[in-house]
Amino acid sequence: MRRLAALCHPILFLAASPAVNAGRPLSTEDASHLADKACQVEAWIDRSSEQAQGWFVPACNFGLGIEWQLGFSRASSATEAGSRFPETYLQAKTAWTLPVKSWAVGTVIGVTRHRARDDEFGNNPYILIPLSHVVDAAGTTVHANLGWSRGGPADVNRTLWGLAVEHPLPSGLTLLAETFGDDRGNPFFRAGGRYAAIRNRLDLDLSYVLRSGGDRAERFISIGFHWQADPFLP
Repeated sequence: MRRLAALCHPILFLAASPAVNAGRPLSTEDASHLADKACQVEAWIDRSSEQAQGWFVPACNFGLGIEWQLGFSRASSATEAGSRFPETYLQAKTAWTLPVKSWAVGTVIGVTRHRARDDEFGNNPYILIPLSHVVDAAGTTVHANLGWSRGGPADVNRTLWGLAVEHPLPSGLTLLAETFGDDRGNPFFRAGGRYAAIRNRLDLDLSYVLRSGGDRAERFISIGFHWQADPFLP
């Protein structure tokens, strides 16, 4: 993502409970998953003054309440000719509604394949525990993440975290804000919105992301969409 993946990649890979339904453009995971036999597609471009990175991410729930997601990226840089494929990831996600009203919890397990050099890739596993809570009757929802990953040039352990809030408006626009990161760097901040172009089918989103104390490559605009189909798999 941003590729935030290059900056903080496991988080970016960073939407079941009927009360919780987040997703793009948040990097913080929500505690929900696709309905059984349903599929979705998310795609977006993160563009800074120095590079652009696009993502294409299909996902399906083939049954047993598990959403499988596979992401592919392509990046181009203002300082390098051509384009490259720096990252892919695969993850499985499930979620449960808690006995406490309007709360849900989930589990995300995945691995990212991140290009360390032109001829070398590293496989970086990660685990996230998302927690979501619907705050009011308007549907304002808070999402919190805590997790672990291992990877990077030094192959170190990292504690992942994220905190996001979304507030839907009657117009179909949802306002979003979040902060996320890990214990080895400054946090990222995002603000933006998501618009339901076709209710329960197609969402469009636009957001701005920056990193506290970061350089120009860590300040970017993200634009994307989320399309979801009704259950149709056999």
